[in-house]
Amino acid sequence: MWQLSPCKPGSSDSFGRQGLFCLLLLWCCWSGQETLLAQQAGDLRPHAFSLGEPAGFHQFRPGCWGIVSAEVWNPTKRPVRILAATTFEMDQTTQYGREFWVPAEAKRKVSYPVRVPDKLEKKTRRLKLLSRIYDRTDGKNKLLRRKRDHMWHESSARVFSRDNITAYYSDYAEGEDGVMVSDDQFFDLVEPALDPVLEAIKVTRRYMNIKDWRHIPTLDQNDDLPWPLALGAIDQLVLGGNRLATEPEAREAIRGWVNQGGRLWIILDKTDLKTVRLLLGDAFPAYLVDEVSLSQYQIIPHQDMVNSDPELREVEVPVKLSRLVTEGVDVSHSVDGWPAAFWLKYGDGEILFTALELRAWSRPRRELIIRPRGIPGQVLDTPPLQQLAERFFEEPQSRQWSEEDFQQYIGEQIGYQIVTKEWIIAILGSFCGILLVAGFWLSHVRHLERMLWIGPLAAACTAMLLAGLGKMSRESVASTVAVVQWVAPVSQSQFVPVTGLAAIYSQRASEDMIGVQQGGVLWPHMGSSDTTTSWLVWTDHGQSQWEKLTLPEGVRKAVFHQFIPVKQPLGASARLTSQGLSGRVQVKPFEQISDALLVTPGGDRYTVRVEGDQFTSGPEDRLKEGDFFGSGLIVEDEQRHRQQVLEQLLGSAEGRKPHVFQQPTILAWSKPVTIGLDFPPQHERLGSALLALPLNLEATPRGEDFVLPPWLCPIQTVVGKDGSRPSELYDNKGKKWAGKNFGQRRIWLRIQLPRQVLPAALTEAVVTMDVEFQEFDLQLLSVQDEELTVSQSFTDPVGSQTVTINQSDMLQLDADGGLLMVVQAVAGKGQTEKGKRAKKYTWHIRDFSVELRGQRLAP
Repeated sequence: MWQLSPCKPGSSDSFGRQGLFCLLLLWCCWSGQETLLAQQAGDLRPHAFSLGEPAGFHQFRPGCWGIVSAEVWNPTKRPVRILAATTFEMDQTTQYGREFWVPAEAKRKVSYPVRVPDKLEKKTRRLKLLSRIYDRTDGKNKLLRRKRDHMWHESSARVFSRDNITAYYSDYAEGEDGVMVSDDQFFDLVEPALDPVLEAIKVTRRYMNIKDWRHIPTLDQNDDLPWPLALGAIDQLVLGGNRLATEPEAREAIRGWVNQGGRLWIILDKTDLKTVRLLLGDAFPAYLVDEVSLSQYQIIPHQDMVNSDPELREVEVPVKLSRLVTEGVDVSHSVDGWPAAFWLKYGDGEILFTALELRAWSRPRRELIIRPRGIPGQVLDTPPLQQLAERFFEEPQSRQWSEEDFQQYIGEQIGYQIVTKEWIIAILGSFCGILLVAGFWLSHVRHLERMLWIGPLAAACTAMLLAGLGKMSRESVASTVAVVQWVAPVSQSQFVPVTGLAAIYSQRASEDMIGVQQGGVLWPHMGSSDTTTSWLVWTDHGQSQWEKLTLPEGVRKAVFHQFIPVKQPLGASARLTSQGLSGRVQVKPFEQISDALLVTPGGDRYTVRVEGDQFTSGPEDRLKEGDFFGSGLIVEDEQRHRQQVLEQLLGSAEGRKPHVFQQPTILAWSKPVTIGLDFPPQHERLGSALLALPLNLEATPRGEDFVLPPWLCPIQTVVGKDGSRPSELYDNKGKKWAGKNFGQRRIWLRIQLPRQVLPAALTEAVVTMDVEFQEFDLQLLSVQDEELTVSQSFTDPVGSQTVTINQSDMLQLDADGGLLMVVQAVAGKGQTEKGKRAKKYTWHIRDFSVELRGQRLAP
């Protein structure tokens, strides 16, 4: 807000203001005269106020999408259709454009995505962008450039080559009506000293030793996120406000970004639950009971946290706790038994919710008597905040979908083959043989000079034969588009991401347009032969199409990404019975489900029998490592191709990380669904879709028997009843056993039954072990009134061992539904003192799994 303070005439301030007023008056007169001359000359045309300027979070990284904006003024008496086009100075083979209408005598600002080139020089810090605007009202590209304008409008964007870019999505409005605050108030709002969210983000980034931890991009009050690609350069996003409630396009962008592997932190004391439900819908599994203020609190970390002695804190100003009832989430911290922080898996990404006021997670610097030097900021981190940061910023343990997973499959779908190696060898061998025989014969008859025309003639005939065979091979397959879709829906979400790979085979080169009708993006592979400039043009309706892009003779591949709405969320639900899993799948609009496979978070695989929308799967359907189809099935060519995809997706060959599912998932193949991809109409259509359906377990009816397969019986080392600490021989987080051991050890294991079968009475436990004991005995102990009794004993066991336990004293559950088992390694009778000192006697547990049977009881 401007305020003019009074000043005395003749003062320097007075002369300064009079000078500014005169300059402003001269500028208005000059611009008005220019407009009048332009009208008289008939040269009044639309022009750009700004063009190709960075927008959104202003973040650009190699190989990622960013956002630029264009602001155009139309001084004419009729609406015009404008094309704003932007390219990079270093790589002008692709121009990115936005086509939009500008009303008469009006100004309009739009934004559109651009993709930063993959390869940049190491020292590149800024990229120069070149932009133009065209008038497309009459269906032609008419360049709009005034005489004093340059050929290109130049702008620049800062390039960030580092990882861990954390953005902050905050409010810029006050009140329910969304009244804009002034510029001064807005920048005061995001000032670190006044915004605890920004301060907390900096504290966590500093703790994780992230380079340039102070850099936290935010959205300007005039920027938005209208495109799903707007977050392409962001690694983590912190949501602290309700701005999303009035921005549906931004909600769609964030949903898609998290689904593709982004990390989102939602601060619930800054963000209303209504806003969260608008963002996540039914996928948000929490319900508010009430809100309380705490002047004394203790943040209790849950499993695998280093801080075992949490601090009891007292504060002068009470902190707020939203007491929530959660379901299907990972609660990492709690206060008074209520979730203070919990995590939700969302596709390939993860969402952190903090229900305890953010101020409670940090410590004001003024509270410390000895204040650390060299660490700026008004607040310092605490152990609970450090624990959240370690998970929020950690590198993903599994890789995302990659087009390499489907490269071989999509190529085999086309059916286009080049001339085989055997044919080429035979033809070239015949050519060489003819030349050799002709040479000997002409030398014998003394007419060797005739080889001057026989050799070229034979070479020409051979070349024509090879060209003819190649043409026959190409024309034997009609122009075709093969598509393979990767569909990974989020549980309870009505927005389904569809990503995949398309192969466009054309018998002849053409410039047919390709694109997307319903939003999303289609990105073709560019080859070295693509020397002309192609345009990717976006419209007001979210559509995009490629212009001036040549489809070459042969195959051009393209990656696509799209979101489609569905009436009912895709997924699978099942309950545990005496035979295993029995449930139903919801896959519409996908059809013809086949070759279904259940994949567990631990990597186990089970075949799934699907009939209509019903399916079953039992413990006997567990597959061996490397198998993807059940025994006894006739594996056809299509199944072999699908197996190659699954090996690429789930395997870890060539040092690649496997795709790890964080919840049980059913992988099933089906026909592809229509998602609005535009391909040449004369091309035939082929393809398949691979669905990754999240499995939701329902409660077993009371009084019915159930069987729990090993993947539903996770084991953990716990504190023993004898007071021994949890054994380090088993990693609870990594789910792996340690290497060889040389001494006697006792391991306390606990198996937590799923809540869907509790309360329960167990009738049988089947323990399967893969062990190697040399001069050691393996014992299973039972616990009765804190006394240990040897129940099963094995002498020098090696290889796979199976034990069936029916004793009721070994099948008793604790109050929380957990089964306690004790494994012990004791010295064998053949050990000697000399052998012990030489460490000749070892034992090693490679695998330990449990299958449980029982009955669900009445409460």
